[in-house]
Amino acid sequence: MNEQIQEIIHTQQKRFGLENYVLKREHIFMEKDVANQTNYILSLEWYPVDQANDDGDYNPDGTAVLEINLHTKELKRIIFVNDISFATEGIFPAPEIETVIEWVEETTGMKGNVLLIGVPL
Repeated sequence: MNEQIQEIIHTQQKRFGLENYVLKREHIFMEKDVANQTNYILSLEWYPVDQANDDGDYNPDGTAVLEINLHTKELKRIIFVNDISFATEGIFPAPEIETVIEWVEETTGMKGNVLLIGVPL
């Protein structure tokens, strides 16, 4: 695996407290943004340690899926399957909407209109 990608993987594992996870899959895909610019995205699927041997068709509960822009190294998306997380406590914000929006803005560099999918308003 490319040294640059390995460094990104290591950094993201530490940054998001994924010590209780094992990297199960990684892949790179291409997407176009609104300005028709091509971006390459690194997708990382982290399985909880106790489910690392699961080879089913679906990600088990608690799987963390991160998508990182390879050009900017910014987090684009993070999803925990079925809203279950085994990440280190304190890494992610309290569930209050204002706190979550602040955290998303700081983490992604986005300011203003933040869309939170799956967060009740």
